[in-house]
Amino acid sequence: MKKIYLPILFSLILGTGWIYAQSPSMVIKTWTNDNKSVMLSSISKITFSGDDMVLHYTANQIENIGLSSVRSILFNQSGTGLENIHTIKNDIGVYPNPATDYLILKNIPEGKCIIDIYTVSGVHITRTSIQSKGQTIDVSQLQNGMYILKANNEVYKFTKQ
Repeated sequence: MKKIYLPILFSLILGTGWIYAQSPSMVIKTWTNDNKSVMLSSISKITFSGDDMVLHYTANQIENIGLSSVRSILFNQSGTGLENIHTIKNDIGVYPNPATDYLILKNIPEGKCIIDIYTVSGVHITRTSIQSKGQTIDVSQLQNGMYILKANNEVYKFTKQ
């Protein structure tokens, strides 16, 4: 009887791993080049509190991540697990940070790049598209504070002073 159960158990374990690898995920990159991958199905909501991003997991656990340590957040929508981590050639740079009147993006992908700006509470402020690497984004009308900038599928934080 043990010979029958072992292959079934092994195939169940492998099948579960394959489903895990196919699940959409969020990858948090830090300034020390550490990557934290979180399956989106394990998160019930994401909130911001002070200088922290708070992950609320479906298992009733909470994790605080200091925004000062976060370089970028990548949402993987391709369904191929962590493949997107290895396909990013150049991270988009957002400067100056803190900003007063404008932001410049460097290393943007060729072609049209959609830029969305959100408050840290998740309110959408503006959407624009840029075509060239040196194009500026006007932030002079924003109130002072911390904001989230989404460029295609990458997320960055910046401060308006």
